[in-house]
Amino acid sequence: MKSSDDYSRRFPRCVNGKDWREPLDHPEIEKIARRADRTYQATALTNDERGLLLKLYEGLRKADRYLTHGGVAVPLKQAKFLPFRPWHGDGIGREMTEHNIGFVLRVRDFIQRLAQKHAGHASEDIPVEVDGDVPSVGDPGDDI
Repeated sequence: MKSSDDYSRRFPRCVNGKDWREPLDHPEIEKIARRADRTYQATALTNDERGLLLKLYEGLRKADRYLTHGGVAVPLKQAKFLPFRPWHGDGIGREMTEHNIGFVLRVRDFIQRLAQKHAGHASEDIPVEVDGDVPSVGDPGDDI
């Protein structure tokens, strides 16, 4: 039982904030999400890195919804700029697409740098204990 004086952070087992992660619709974004989940589960991240990864994954889900609208996946091409968050609200379709692609590419680069920083752990299939909870061994999404 948790003490009422315990104010330590509690992190979920999976990068989407739950015990398991649903696959995303866009195939390229799903690869990024799978790597984010692997990095989240299989590396000893700092609390700041873990929290930022949770926030960025939520943005990936929003960008995935926009970039696969109508069941057609927009190809991830080079973007003019790399914004810090996905597009919210109304706007011109071409600009919204460019914005969301730029965000996805920024997240991809961040996850790649984070995985390289913790390279000794990210490639191993040994799960890391997160707040007293050890995720199952295997690729993220295998239990779906």
